[in-house]
Amino acid sequence: MRPFRLLAALLCALLLCPPAYAASSGGVSVGYFYGTAAGARGYTAGDVPVKALTHIQYAFGRIDPDTYQLTLAEPETDAEHLAGLRRLRQEKPELKIILSVGGWSDSNCFSDVAATPENRETFAKSCLKLLLEQDLDGIDMDWEYPVYGGPADMVHRPEDKQNYTLLLRAIREQMDKQTALTGRVYELSIAAGDSDSFLEKIEPKALSEVTDYLFLMGYDYCGSWSARTGFNAPLDRLRASVQDYIAAGVPADKLVLGMPLYGRRFEGTDEASGGLNSAFSKTASITYDALVEQYLSSPACKLYRDAAAAAPYLFDSGTFISYDDPASAAAKAGMARELGLAGIGFWEVSQNRTSTVIQTAWDVFSGSGAGDFSDLIAGSWYEEAVARAAAEGWMTGLAPRVFAPEMPVTRAGFAAALYEMAGADAGGDARFSDVPADHAAAAAIAWCGTNGIVTGYGDGDFRPDASISREQMAAMLLRFLQYRGLDAAPGASLSRFQDAGQVHTYAQEAMAWAVGAELLQGREDGKLVPGGTASRGETAVILSRFADNCLA
Repeated sequence: MRPFRLLAALLCALLLCPPAYAASSGGVSVGYFYGTAAGARGYTAGDVPVKALTHIQYAFGRIDPDTYQLTLAEPETDAEHLAGLRRLRQEKPELKIILSVGGWSDSNCFSDVAATPENRETFAKSCLKLLLEQDLDGIDMDWEYPVYGGPADMVHRPEDKQNYTLLLRAIREQMDKQTALTGRVYELSIAAGDSDSFLEKIEPKALSEVTDYLFLMGYDYCGSWSARTGFNAPLDRLRASVQDYIAAGVPADKLVLGMPLYGRRFEGTDEASGGLNSAFSKTASITYDALVEQYLSSPACKLYRDAAAAAPYLFDSGTFISYDDPASAAAKAGMARELGLAGIGFWEVSQNRTSTVIQTAWDVFSGSGAGDFSDLIAGSWYEEAVARAAAEGWMTGLAPRVFAPEMPVTRAGFAAALYEMAGADAGGDARFSDVPADHAAAAAIAWCGTNGIVTGYGDGDFRPDASISREQMAAMLLRFLQYRGLDAAPGASLSRFQDAGQVHTYAQEAMAWAVGAELLQGREDGKLVPGGTASRGETAVILSRFADNCLA
């Protein structure tokens, strides 16, 4: 058989008997990289946490409305970002770089593109052309949304449901032809809406047969379109959505559970409910990084956790914020692993520059991580202290294999740590009006109150779920030392800190002692930040220093 006839036969066999497309055997971790937003934040390809990702989906390619061909939305900027991502792939050859097409604001051409065989072929060929030009590994289709929905000017057709499948088959056919020529395998995925209405707009089983995976957009359950505040990405509703997709014929190992790296902030909410299920005046999204910087470091911000949603939320002076943190992301990753899903994913990586949420979730899903906790980064500054705090019983995880080192410590959590450090096995008789008898730390708080380690507030409250400030922590540690009958080390002058004048009178002696005993240090900006919070990782370090420097 002549070479060209052999090639033709191979192509024919490939098209007549298409392969079964499946996610990589080791599990998938998808990070969307939105070039426009990332660039505005000064985030580059070099900042992408490639150790915790198997796929980077670059957003967004756009459809030329005149030619129905796939192009780069911002050719110069996008090409620069993609070049940076290719450099990452040189360091990690198994990394897949996927171009995502469309998105919320650029899906208007999809219905026209999918409407005719000619348009579908034109677009599919342009997809392959751009993949070859940019040396990419696949296409992700983010059509928001077929049939109905999306922005007000969206073009829809009833036939979108069937045409979406035909469009994806056309793209797959072009990819498979190229694979037959070169041996390089290309991937095809879609961003799937997390709602019953989206399932009704598509052919779920047929789409799963032609794609490598469906990225389930597990967020935006509540927003400006809602009558009352609620959770952005509650675990209980996500589980139900996953089960709906499976019931519709999508294999579990074709689903990637998407998580948000942003929260929803609602203004003008009701304090009585902590802002949950409240009317509101306005809302906006907030990145996880901004949330940590602006809210979690504030002692006035109250932190709550909801068991059913497996999610935290914040309330601060009428502002309610629903978001995901390392602990809630770990819970979702655990569910994804439990249900046998293909993997997990995130929108959008530049919103979590430290990558703590991303890394935690991937460690849980993949079963990796440092020590007994899967969300600890090996070699981190807090790793040894956390291991010690857990071994000594001073601190425990917030969920199975989840320590959440970035989260702030609550007043109840710190009281419990001192209670365990003292080896106490019974509570005291001190009572605070806002600490119910069935509170997890009730015995510890009562013991601390009885022994003068805490005094509470003037209104009789202890505020157990409020984040503890650094000066409150220092005061409690000094009182604990005095309770033990031990001498305190000489205090150090606080004058070298720019914000020394912000230390409250009650805490001045304690803060000077804590600095002198090398328990507390200034931040990089030369400030002591007495009213700021301490993360759980930082608290483990402080407790370890306290045990060595003061109790030994």
